Amino acid sequence: MVIRKAYKFRLKTTPDINAKMAQYAGNCRFLWNKALAINLFKLQNKQKICYYQELDFFSKLWKKSEEYGFLTLSPAQTIQQTG
Repeated sequence: MVIRKAYKFRLKTTPDINAKMAQYAGNCRFLWNKALAINLFKLQNKQKICYYQELDFFSKLWKKSEEYGFLTLSPAQTIQQTG
């Protein structure tokens, strides 16, 4: 006999925390899509794809740039683990 259990959890957050989590998720999604676009471009041109270390290096450069400066709003850990 197999007993299966499930638990549901709900976070009780404030509107401020909800906004921050949405910002973090948006930044991670942006970086994921940017890395995917870079790797797809490299594959189409028969080049080697970027791996974690190279994408981490680029993410640090993008955080310092004016164009992608909004990435500084997210913690470094979320940005690093996205690439």
